[in-house]
Amino acid sequence: MSEPCATLYLDHAAAMKPEPEVLDYFRECSLRDYANQEAAHGAAYRLRNKLEEAGMRLALAVAGRPMAVHWAMTGTELFSCLEGVPRRGRGNVVTSGAEHPALMAALRRMGGELRILSRRDGELFPTSECLDQQTQLLAVHHVQSETGRITDVDALALRLRREAPQALLLADTIQSAGKLPLPKSADFLTVSGHKLGAPGGAALLINPAWKGLPFMRQTLQRLRSGEYRFGRPEPALLLTLAFAAERRAERRERELTRVRQVQAAMRLALAELRLPGGGRVVFSVPEEKSSPYILHLRFPGFQGGVLVRMLSEYGVFAASGSACQAESDRPSAALLELGLPRDEAYSGVRLSFSTENSPEEALALREIFERVLRAY
Repeated sequence: MSEPCATLYLDHAAAMKPEPEVLDYFRECSLRDYANQEAAHGAAYRLRNKLEEAGMRLALAVAGRPMAVHWAMTGTELFSCLEGVPRRGRGNVVTSGAEHPALMAALRRMGGELRILSRRDGELFPTSECLDQQTQLLAVHHVQSETGRITDVDALALRLRREAPQALLLADTIQSAGKLPLPKSADFLTVSGHKLGAPGGAALLINPAWKGLPFMRQTLQRLRSGEYRFGRPEPALLLTLAFAAERRAERRERELTRVRQVQAAMRLALAELRLPGGGRVVFSVPEEKSSPYILHLRFPGFQGGVLVRMLSEYGVFAASGSACQAESDRPSAALLELGLPRDEAYSGVRLSFSTENSPEEALALREIFERVLRAY
């Protein structure tokens, strides 16, 4: 066996390393566009115009269509913006059991009944009792942040428009923006700078034809400047987010081809792993249903969190789930939602890729896994 590699970063779904050109652009913006964009003077006015233009560029880069933009600092803050969605009474909100914890928390804060989609053959499926005339919002992931499973959001939208035409559709696209074609039917899309190789910033993209948009903007402004629920986003981060997204858009197909090769090599190499006792590693999502950027594995009889810590001793940095729940003592909600027993819902490891990775890393990773499993 060869010696372990010095560093193998496989946690790009949590945060991606910014490129030098992006950091140069951020420095330039920080030195030039440092004014408070909410001030009354001319510098603030010019900066507001810059941010509006950057929002248009961001929407075209990641969604391929004009959309209104609400800026924020983090993805978690984006989900909190759902408090600004106008509602008729309490109604109900529909989601899945595999959403990001920050989105689930925001949906609960909206009030009303929270309904959970069922799964049929692995796909999210709204039953006839799930959507009705009181449904106000359907919120689902495009790419599940832990397992990497892709949801056909546009197919869900067809059912939503038929059963609950008054409802809005939010697609959590934090793991797919800048990487995959985004759903065309969603009223809301989410973008996080850390997932695009920007140093920060986030954006909620909103259907500009939605009649509730002016009311939502007023509400969000009140929540920020009247009730101080949110902070003021830093302009340099937001401008850099748009710049990084445009760079990703220009290279998206080329990068997608490269990352597909990385995942294919990883699947081929890790399929040969044998667990102590004769078991085998399990791929949680078929390749054709998974984002090329995320590969989720299960190690029955082992705890994913322990494996991740042991891997890091060899310079391999992976994850056992969403970073915000890295120290949770609860089983993975995403794996429980797939119908797995509680003990197996602790056994997951997420590998996530970028063009920084190569297919040649697969064999080195398998050797390190073999050592970790023997020493477990």
